[in-house]
Amino acid sequence: MCIRDRSDTIEKHPSFKVSHRETNIGSKRHITETVSLQLTSYDAVIVLEDDLEVGTHFLSYMRAALTKYRDCKEVHHISGFSHVTGNELNQSFFIRYMNCWGWGTWSDRWEKFNDCSEDYIRSFSQEDRRIFNCNGSHDFFRQIVENHHGILDTWAIFWYATIFQHGGLCLTPGQSLVNNIGRDGSGERFGKCLGSTNVDIEITAFPEVLEVNVTEEIRLSEWFKNQKTLMGEMLKRVVYLLPYTKQKAVMRRLLLIRELANNLRVSGPRDV
Repeated sequence: MCIRDRSDTIEKHPSFKVSHRETNIGSKRHITETVSLQLTSYDAVIVLEDDLEVGTHFLSYMRAALTKYRDCKEVHHISGFSHVTGNELNQSFFIRYMNCWGWGTWSDRWEKFNDCSEDYIRSFSQEDRRIFNCNGSHDFFRQIVENHHGILDTWAIFWYATIFQHGGLCLTPGQSLVNNIGRDGSGERFGKCLGSTNVDIEITAFPEVLEVNVTEEIRLSEWFKNQKTLMGEMLKRVVYLLPYTKQKAVMRRLLLIRELANNLRVSGPRDV
């Protein structure tokens, strides 16, 4: 994790501590167990992974939001990241969609966390799944199914499902305060780095009405739709016809090929 404002680096905080595990237990267990452990001692937590770059005002935004909505039980999650950049309508807003690239929550919300995939597969109706999938624009529910069949071993989709099932709200900044610079395929997820060219944005306005901002959810749905390509959707359909035991390996190979092709397109042919 990289903080741009060096005057407010975590190392300068008097209570700064580093804890190490003897063995690698995987990101899912590490994050969920660490968050749970911290929330036995503290009322709220701010979570950052090591592949994130945050802007100058990230911490002040998180602290202000966690303080403002501490007693607003409808609010479950504070996001520091936003897919949609250049938002001139709202400095921050509530949506149902959760993003885990720089986030915070409170102990009484986190205690609801449920990572049992079978519960959601059984209880989510078709309409629930459509809304959960950002109004049908991106198949998030597929991640629950993939976890159920052992293709994935992730945690964030279950935190999103927990929030969704409890009708919770997620505060989201109008412009991202975080860059994700680690989507290179070394973990569970692939794709280009995401965020804004400028994450040094200051958020000073927060919504007073605790309800979903429909306009912003529509904007996010359009963003997800615009990321799709005909070839990508066709490849997914083909992969999804394979047995679950084969899908992960095939998808990883296809995505690695795509990344190599994208890199060649950007850098051009090399001189021999």
